[in-house]
Amino acid sequence: MSMNSFHARSPKRKAADHEKETVVAAKTLRQPDGLERVDSLLVKQGLVSSRKIAQDLIDQGRVFLVSADQQGDLVTKSSQRLSEQAILRVDPA
Repeated sequence: MSMNSFHARSPKRKAADHEKETVVAAKTLRQPDGLERVDSLLVKQGLVSSRKIAQDLIDQGRVFLVSADQQGDLVTKSSQRLSEQAILRVDPA
């Protein structure tokens, strides 16, 4: 048996199939428990234009979760999951 026999039997994947999987993966950031990543929430709430920018702002210590007394708790991880109703604040540079 030649080394290429496995590949000869395997069905070829189309590039379009891979693109569909990527799109589906990008849309499933919301978890079943109703919580979303902080970086995704920042984009969804219109505070930043991309998750990359949101992650950079979080790393710089400029993103806060606003509580009832209007003081903010520093968000330290972009992967932290919060409710969609969470109020976030981005401090200017």
